[in-house]
Amino acid sequence: QTCDTCYEQHYTVNWNAQSTIGSFSIDSRDSTSQSVWMTPDPARYNQIRVGDPCSRAREFVNYVKAVPDSLWHANPLLQQKFGAMIPPYPNGIYDLYHVDRVLAVGVPVPELREWNHALSVTLRRLGPSKQANVVLIFVNTGDRSYMQALEAAWLGGKKNDVLVVVGVTQWPHIEWVEVSSWSKQELFKVQLRDDLQGLDNVDRGQFMALIDKHITASFVRRPMSDFQYLEDEIEPPFWVVILAAVLGVVLSAGLSYYFYRTDLFE
Repeated sequence: QTCDTCYEQHYTVNWNAQSTIGSFSIDSRDSTSQSVWMTPDPARYNQIRVGDPCSRAREFVNYVKAVPDSLWHANPLLQQKFGAMIPPYPNGIYDLYHVDRVLAVGVPVPELREWNHALSVTLRRLGPSKQANVVLIFVNTGDRSYMQALEAAWLGGKKNDVLVVVGVTQWPHIEWVEVSSWSKQELFKVQLRDDLQGLDNVDRGQFMALIDKHITASFVRRPMSDFQYLEDEIEPPFWVVILAAVLGVVLSAGLSYYFYRTDLFE
């Protein structure tokens, strides 16, 4: 008898974007022919430029989300008044590594795409150096209590968020500004709010400069471990309690029937 070993050579080409927060896979090709190496680069690969800001979602333990009533008590009147004006939290990654953090709620913000790019470029440095994430919202209301409704709906945002809300009923005039963050540095929020509101009119360059200035100078991210005490207050959902009770009854009945039908001492 003879044994022959047969194999087939494969040639692979991968198109990846390497970044400081990991690799993003764009496309790949596999073939038994070396000609695969001559495959033209994908269009999306050719669009990548060194220095492009990029984002990636990360998971973390959020004790506040597990027991929201411990820290956030939604005002029913504010919920009713502003419910339709509260946007979803911006965590949707699109086009590999982009996310829109500048939101317009009933405000005709010119060049909104450029606003998002400018904020992403600003966070390109603030993210690694200060572990900060900024969400900027322009909302068409003169009522500052909108911020309370937003905080309740978003549970204060993520642990490293700086939520900047600007009330604009007539673009580009600024009626009010509020800043919310889990940061322990209360003065940071007050100073950023006052400087932004002092502009009177919305200006993209000045907004980014002030956000960069104040976060660099005084933002301190609060670790989620500060909220670990809430772990003792976490209760299982009602459906889990019911399921456990049903399983307990079924298991008890099953064991009772088994012991009734089986003589264990034969």
